[in-house]
Amino acid sequence: MSESQYRLTGAEWTGEWTKDERGNEIRTAEFTGERYVGRWVAHYSTNVNTSTQDDVTAVYSNNEEDSYTIKAVAIYEKVFSPIIVAIIATAVTSIFITALVIAIILYIIAKRRKEKDAHAS
Repeated sequence: MSESQYRLTGAEWTGEWTKDERGNEIRTAEFTGERYVGRWVAHYSTNVNTSTQDDVTAVYSNNEEDSYTIKAVAIYEKVFSPIIVAIIATAVTSIFITALVIAIILYIIAKRRKEKDAHAS
């Protein structure tokens, strides 16, 4: 196997020592690996599957004879919709701006009091 096309990812013995028809001692092993192929990108749109099924088989096809059947593993993460993200960002920005305006007003009031006290003395 060409290193530029394949990568071994594991191996394990699947049998015990035995002799073949010529008398040679042999032992069976199973190797796993990956084949470098073109990148396949799939976009799914569906409801969340709430079944207890662990494995799902997906077929990716290019409508040719060389389609592949693979095991698809998915990790689902909770994502906020863009509307919710916009609402949260607006709320946080509004709170920050309000706090900044209040701080500026309090600074101006304190400065005027100091000036008023300085003129009164």
